[in-house]
Amino acid sequence: MKFLGDTDESLIQNIQSALNEIAAQFEPFNLTLRSVGAFPRLASPRVLWVGIERNEALLDLQKKIESALKPLGFLPEKRAFSGHLTLARLKGDHWHENLRRFFLECGDIIDGMKLPVNKVILFKSDLQPGGAIYTPLHTVKLG
Repeated sequence: MKFLGDTDESLIQNIQSALNEIAAQFEPFNLTLRSVGAFPRLASPRVLWVGIERNEALLDLQKKIESALKPLGFLPEKRAFSGHLTLARLKGDHWHENLRRFFLECGDIIDGMKLPVNKVILFKSDLQPGGAIYTPLHTVKLG
């Protein structure tokens, strides 16, 4: 929902406090999955994703996170928020026709599925040659 980039460790506690305050304002909610896609495009993807139907609770949560982190030096995104779930990042020429067909068929299967949202997690990402390693630093339940 918000990429922070390189972050001074002295800010982590303030970020956690902000997330705690925000999470307390939201009850758990469901997202509805819609379609699949790729960035920059399906013909030569680097990122495979699942789309999310417009959801006011998710949009409100994202806006509150943006607002709360601005005083800590994290500038708001210039692009409009577009909810999606990243499934995979592809390197090189891994987009064989069978994988593309399977991926598109999965879109038909997941369309309309519900995904519960009941917590916010602050992740640390460490970039490694084999891909990023994500470590949860802080988890807070909604409500």
